[in-house]
Amino acid sequence: MQAMNELGVRGVMYQEVFGPDPSQVQVAMNDLENRINDLVKLQNKLVTLGVSPHAPYTVSDSLYDSASRFADQRGLPMAMHIAESQAEHDLVTAGSGDFADRWRRRDIAVARRARSPIALLEDHGALERGPLLIHCVRVDNEDIAVMSRHRCAVAHCPASNAKFGHGIAPLLPLLAAGLRVGIGSDSVASNNRMDVLDEARLAVLIHRAATRQHDAFGAHQALELATIGGARALGIDGRVGSLEAGKDADLAAFRIDIARTTPIGDPYSSAIFALPGRSAELTTVSGRILVEKGRALAGDTALAARVQATGAALTSWAGSSA
Repeated sequence: MQAMNELGVRGVMYQEVFGPDPSQVQVAMNDLENRINDLVKLQNKLVTLGVSPHAPYTVSDSLYDSASRFADQRGLPMAMHIAESQAEHDLVTAGSGDFADRWRRRDIAVARRARSPIALLEDHGALERGPLLIHCVRVDNEDIAVMSRHRCAVAHCPASNAKFGHGIAPLLPLLAAGLRVGIGSDSVASNNRMDVLDEARLAVLIHRAATRQHDAFGAHQALELATIGGARALGIDGRVGSLEAGKDADLAAFRIDIARTTPIGDPYSSAIFALPGRSAELTTVSGRILVEKGRALAGDTALAARVQATGAALTSWAGSSA
C-alpha cells in the first residue's frame, strides 16, 4: 500500500493471512488484525484495503471461518487463490497428494475437507459477500453455480496457470454464467511480465486453441475483460474501467505509428495481438499523468539495482540451501 500510494496508482491491496495449522488460528488472526489496523491508515480515494486467506493449502478450515468473520465485521472485501492445481484439489477432496504430505510432515492432521475447493469456501462462509476468486482452473458446473449464486468475481490468470502447468480455466462457461471476470496476472512468482494486454492476448489464443474454434473468444471480449471487466471484478467499475463522462481518467495510451501496428485495421485486434510487450506512451490515474512519453515520472532510479541485488541474494540463498 505504501508503494501504491507513492506511485499514485489505484487498486485494492488484499492483506494475506496464512496458517494451515488449526492450533495457530489465534496467532494468525492477531497478526492479521494488527496489520489491518496499521494499513487502514494508508487508505485513500485511490487505494483501499481487503483481506485474503491465501489458499486451501496454506489456510486451515478454522482460519477460513475466522478470516471471513473478521472481513465481514470490518466491511472489507475478500480475495482468495482457489481451485488452481491438482495438488490443491487432492488435498481438499481426498486428503492426499503433495500438499497433504507436506502437512503431515508438519504434524498437521489431514482429511477430506469438502467436495471441491469452491465447496470448501462456501462451507466456511468465505463466499457470502461475493469475493474475488483467483484462478478457478478446476471448477465444474456445480462449482460455477455456487459461484454465481454468491455473485463471486474471478481473476483469470492464463500465463500463471500455463507456466505452472495447472491447466486452463473454463473462461467461457464462467462468462456464460454471468460471473464478473477480469484479466489477472498473479504475481512475479509465477509471471515474469505482469502485462495485462499480454494476458488478454494469451487468453484469446488459449481458449481458441482449447475449443478449436477461431471465434470462440475474440479481441473485443478480451479487451473488455482487461478493462471494465477487471473494474467490475474489483467493484470499482462506477469510477473506472471505461472512457465515459463522469468517470475518473484512469487510462493507458500506446503508440500505434509503429511497424507492428501498421496498418492499424481493427484497433481491438491491434491492441490484443500487436501491442502486448510494448510500454505505454501515456498513463494517467484520476487525471494525473504517471507515465509520459514512455517514462515513469515518479521513477526510482535506484530501484533496478536494488531489485538486482535482492535477486542475487535469493539465488545465493537458494543455492546454499539446496
